[in-house]
Amino acid sequence: MLRRSERTSARRRASFLRRRFAAAVLAAGLVAVVHGAAVRATPSHIGGSTVVVQAGDTLWSIGRRHVAAGTDLRRWVFEVQHLNGLHAGAVTAGQTLRLPG
Repeated sequence: MLRRSERTSARRRASFLRRRFAAAVLAAGLVAVVHGAAVRATPSHIGGSTVVVQAGDTLWSIGRRHVAAGTDLRRWVFEVQHLNGLHAGAVTAGQTLRLPG
């Protein structure tokens, strides 16, 4: 059985570790929020181009033609949806889409 001073010391150590962990989690959350705000504030359509949707096109097929190698196609499709106010992935022939630049 631990003496009283050893129990107090163990509780203090545990309390210290919980505070350190909470501070680390808070710092990581703050970094994530700041990074997210910076990404949203970056106008990705500046210098971008447009494309007219052809019959049978999807955002994915357009992306495969326009996205540079090594670029995340999922992120590109999300940006196109955001730039053009698309709530679903459906596009129609003749529709003009702004593409991220």
